[in-house]
Amino acid sequence: MSKKFFFTIVLLICINNLFGQTRLQTDSTYHSIQALKNESVRTERFIGYLSKLTVKKSPYAGDLKQELLARARYQHDSLTIARILTATGFAYLSLGEFKQAGEEYMSALPLMKKYGSPKQIIGIYQDLAWTQIQFRDNKKTGEYLSTALDLAVKYDLQDKEEDIYNMFGDFYSDQSKFDKAITYYNKALVINKKYGTLFGQINILTKTAESQRHLKQYGEALKILFRAKKMSDSAGNSYYKQAILQHIGETAFDNNDYKTSETYTLRAYQNAKNNREPALRLKLLSTLKNIYVKKGDYKNAFLYADTLEKLNGTVFAKEKTKLTGEIETKYRDVLKDDNLLNQALLVLRQEQEIQSKKYQLELFRRKNEIAQLAFSQQQYQLANEKLRLNAQREKEALLYNVASQKKDKRIASQQAVISSSQTLGLSLIIILGLVGLAASLLYYYYYKNRKLNNIISAQKHDLEITGQVKDRLFSVISHDMRAPINTLIALTQLLEDENISADNRSKYFIEIKKSLDHTYTLIENLLNWAAGQMQAFKPERQAVDVSVITRDVIMSINDFASIKNITIQNNISSQTTIVADVVMLQVVLRNLLTNAIKFTHDSGLVTINAEAGDLHVKLIVRDNGTGMSDSQVRNFNTISYSQFLESTPGTNKEKGTGLGLMLSKNFAMLMDGTIHVESAKNEGTTFSLSLPKRINLN
Repeated sequence: MSKKFFFTIVLLICINNLFGQTRLQTDSTYHSIQALKNESVRTERFIGYLSKLTVKKSPYAGDLKQELLARARYQHDSLTIARILTATGFAYLSLGEFKQAGEEYMSALPLMKKYGSPKQIIGIYQDLAWTQIQFRDNKKTGEYLSTALDLAVKYDLQDKEEDIYNMFGDFYSDQSKFDKAITYYNKALVINKKYGTLFGQINILTKTAESQRHLKQYGEALKILFRAKKMSDSAGNSYYKQAILQHIGETAFDNNDYKTSETYTLRAYQNAKNNREPALRLKLLSTLKNIYVKKGDYKNAFLYADTLEKLNGTVFAKEKTKLTGEIETKYRDVLKDDNLLNQALLVLRQEQEIQSKKYQLELFRRKNEIAQLAFSQQQYQLANEKLRLNAQREKEALLYNVASQKKDKRIASQQAVISSSQTLGLSLIIILGLVGLAASLLYYYYYKNRKLNNIISAQKHDLEITGQVKDRLFSVISHDMRAPINTLIALTQLLEDENISADNRSKYFIEIKKSLDHTYTLIENLLNWAAGQMQAFKPERQAVDVSVITRDVIMSINDFASIKNITIQNNISSQTTIVADVVMLQVVLRNLLTNAIKFTHDSGLVTINAEAGDLHVKLIVRDNGTGMSDSQVRNFNTISYSQFLESTPGTNKEKGTGLGLMLSKNFAMLMDGTIHVESAKNEGTTFSLSLPKRINLN
C-alpha cells in the first residue's frame, strides 16, 4: 500500500470528524472518495494487503476478504475472485496451515482454469502438490505435478518445466526413491543449462549429489560437488560456497576419506566464522569432532566438542532474544494493520453506498421511460380509433352511392318504356342489360362491403387484444415493478443505519442485487415487447454462427445459474449457421434459458443442442426441472404470439410475468421461425426454436 493511500484515508477520517454528515452531492468526503477511487484504490493492492493480514493472522483478514469477494462478484470479475482465493491460499501455505491452503486453491482452480493464464494454473497445481506432500498423499501429489508438467510442456513454459522437474526430484527424494529423484534432477539440469541461471545449476547439482550420497555412491557425489564448487567459486556467492564446502566434507566423511573431509570442513568452518554465522558453525563443529574421533585425535576432538557446547548456549540466548523482539514487532504491526484495515473497509463501503445511489437514479430514469411508453401506447390506441371511424364513414358512403345508382337506373328504364312503343323489344333488351349491370354492381358493392366488415372485425379483435395486453401491462407495472422498488427503498433506508453489522450489510446488498436483476429483466422485456408492438423492431436478418451467440448468452446468465448450482451444457458445434436478427435471437435464447433455470431444481442440468434440416435449424433447450401441465403446453402452442401467458413461481420462488415467453414467440415469428414446447409434470421441459438456414430471396 502506498503512502499516498494511507494519507488520503487519514484525510477522509479528519474531514468526517470536523464537518459531520452533509448532503452526498456537496460533501467534500464524497469528492475525496471519488479521487481515491480513481487514482489510488486498486484491487491489486487490496489483494496484497489481504495476503499480508492473513499471514499475520489478523482478525480483520476475513472481513477484507469478504468485501473484496463481494466487490468482484458484483462486477462479474471471476478472474479477480480466483486471484483473491489464490492469494489467501498462498498465505495459509506460508503459515503451514496446509488444509486451509488446499481448500482455497481448490476453490480458485475452476475459475482460474476458465479465465486465468497457463502460468497461473500451473502455479495452483504446484502449490496443491506441495500441500499434499505435507499430508503424505503421494498419489494426489503425483497427479497434481503430472498435470502441471503437461501444461508446461503444452505451452512451452521452460522455466515452469524446470521447476516441476525439481519438485518431482524433491518429491521422490522425500520418499527415499533416490534413483528417480536423480533422473528428474538431471532433466531439470538440462533445461537450466539452456534457459536458467548459474545458481540454479549449482542448486540442482547439490541436490543430485545429496541423493547419490544416500545411495552410497560417494565417488559420483564428490565429482558432482567439485563441479558445483568450481561454478560457485566463479560466481562468488558465499552462501553456495559455504554449503558446497560443507557437503564435500560430510560426503568425504561418509566415504571414510577423513583427510579430505577435514580439509573442506575446516575451510567451511573458517568461512562460517568470517560470515559470523553461529548456526552454521554448530553442524561443522559436530562434523570436526567426529572426524578427530575417527582419527583418534581426542585432544582436537575434545577442543571442538567444548567449543560446540559453548556455541550452543550462545545461539540459544540470541535466538531467545530475537524471538522476543519479533513477537513485539508483530504485535505492533497487528495494531497498525488493524487500524489501516478499518479505514480501508470504510472506503470500500462508502464506494458501495455511492454505487447504490447511482442505481437509484437509474431506476428513476427507467420509471420515466415506462411512463413515456404508456403515453405512446395511448397515442397508438387513439390512432386505431381514428382508423375505425374512417372505415365506418367509407362504408356509409359506398352504401349511399349504391342506392343512388339503383334509383337512377330505375328512372331511366321507365322513361325508355314510355318514349316509344316501337322500340319495346330494344328497350326490353336494354332494361335486361341494365338490370344485369345493376345486379353486378350490387354484388360488387356487397362483396366490397363484406370485405370492409371483415377488416373492421379484425381491427376490432386486435384492439380488444391490445386492450387486454394494456390491462395486463399496467398490472405488471403496478405490481411486479412496485414490489422490488419498494424493497429497494426499504433496504436503502436500512443501509443508512450506521450501526448495521457488516454481515447484515452484505445480505442487504445481495437482496438489492436480486431486486435490481429482476426489475432490469422485466423492464428489458417490457421495452422489447412495446417496441415490437409499435413495429419498432424490424428484423435485420443475416447469416450468423449460432454457437457464438449461444456462448455469449450463457456467459451473461451464468451467475443466475450458479446461484442454484445449475450446469448449462452448450452442445452446439461451431459454424452452425442460421438466418436471424442477432438482437432478437439473443432475447429469445436468454428468455428460454432463464425460464429453464427458473423451473430447474438446485444442481440440475440445462442443455442446448442444434438439429440441422434441409431448410431449417432447430435449436433445442431442454431441462430436467418441474415441467409444465398439459393445459400450459396446449396454451403456449396454440395462443396468439401477442397474448400473455400465466406465470408461475420457480423452484426457489422466483417471480415472473409471462412476458418473456410471449416476447420470444413474437420475435420468432418476426424472424420467419416458430417455437414449440413439449413437457410433462416433473419430467422436464423442451423448447424447440426453428429458424431458416438461408435467406429466402422470393
